[in-house]
Amino acid sequence: MSIIKAPGTKILLFVLTFINFTPVFSQTQSGTPVSPKYKISFSERFRIEAWDNSTSLSNTANAGSSYTRNRSSLMGQWFPKYKLELALKFTNEFRSYFTPSNKQFNIDELFIDQLYFKWTNIAGTQATLMFGRQNISLGEGFLIMDGGPLDGSRSGYFNAIRAGYQFRPKLNLTAFYSVQNKTDDILPVINKKSKPLTDQNEKAGAFYLNCDFGSRNFQTYYIRKDAKNTAVWPRSEINAIGERTQSPIIKNLTLTFEGTYEFGKMGVADMAAYGGYAYLTWQAPWPKRYLLSLTVGTIYLSGDDPNSAKYEGWDPLYGRWPKWSESYIYTLSKENGVAYWTNLSSLYGKMQIEIAKNVKYSFDYHYLSAPQKAPGSSAFTGGQGKHRGELGISKLTYQINKTVSGHIIWENFNPGSYYFAGANAANWMRIEFMLSL
Repeated sequence: MSIIKAPGTKILLFVLTFINFTPVFSQTQSGTPVSPKYKISFSERFRIEAWDNSTSLSNTANAGSSYTRNRSSLMGQWFPKYKLELALKFTNEFRSYFTPSNKQFNIDELFIDQLYFKWTNIAGTQATLMFGRQNISLGEGFLIMDGGPLDGSRSGYFNAIRAGYQFRPKLNLTAFYSVQNKTDDILPVINKKSKPLTDQNEKAGAFYLNCDFGSRNFQTYYIRKDAKNTAVWPRSEINAIGERTQSPIIKNLTLTFEGTYEFGKMGVADMAAYGGYAYLTWQAPWPKRYLLSLTVGTIYLSGDDPNSAKYEGWDPLYGRWPKWSESYIYTLSKENGVAYWTNLSSLYGKMQIEIAKNVKYSFDYHYLSAPQKAPGSSAFTGGQGKHRGELGISKLTYQINKTVSGHIIWENFNPGSYYFAGANAANWMRIEFMLSL
């Protein structure tokens, strides 16, 4: 099977060759010719994932699955002149299924994961400009992390223009504008499958201020996202204003808080939603081994009140990724969509220990609830209560050497009264190895 048939293949090959091999010379400010610098990097991520009831919560559904996920990325960076960078990254991820066995192997798409131009210290100032396909993560990724959530962790890019200015060493402002379509129709794709990236064609912009006051970090932002209507999703115009603070309380104890208010339009309804999280982290005073940290926290994401004319359901914007759980994002898929965090609250704790050098273990426990009861129209949720259930997460991470790392995760979810009567527990497991060169 030939995968080099799609229009634009020659363009892709030309650009990659241009970035990595063109013998171009530039000038320094003194006029001395210098050779441009190049950097080529490669990563291979291999995963085995297996789960039983994460999407169905039913033993009788036989909806479990097990497969390998293989993601390969090749990136070229060209630095033709001091403070300039041009980068291109190709990625492919395919799956090979053990269960269900009737799923056939497919090489899947080879797509452009990154393609950007970056200019720092513009005209001798502290300004930075970045244009093109790029990754953007702001804060903890509560609202800005993944531009295309429907392709999983295959990619997380934004098609965006981003500008930044550093007013002083610990005070900077970032602004961006992005265009995200339902499928990758902006740049050429080899072996194109028209894989879904988003539920709607979307445009977004943001201003994000990050500053330090002594030992305290403060971030505040404004985000605007517009999405076109589809047969399933209404048109939306969402504004989000929020702030994130991280501050020491006493020695070794830190408080982190982020809160956001959303307003605008969801379909024809006025929107008024709010969400946030807060947690305390105690860092062990000893330098190595054994107990590293303890965390206790809470999460609150508002749900829509069916008796109100307004729409109060929290919209995660571009925060649809496994921030709190790798498996529960699939349970959410039958409510509003995969990783669509909304109508959810949690009281949780986390412990992290070091077992040996470069080997760490963590355990999370979440007591999950819902601010609003499940809609009566949903047979999947179907329960009469607000208790979503209990979620336990065990994770072992390891760094074998400077180029090979990985982790093993096991998650167990026991559903509560929010779901249909007789809902069964769900188990999810992953083994990962990552090679970075």
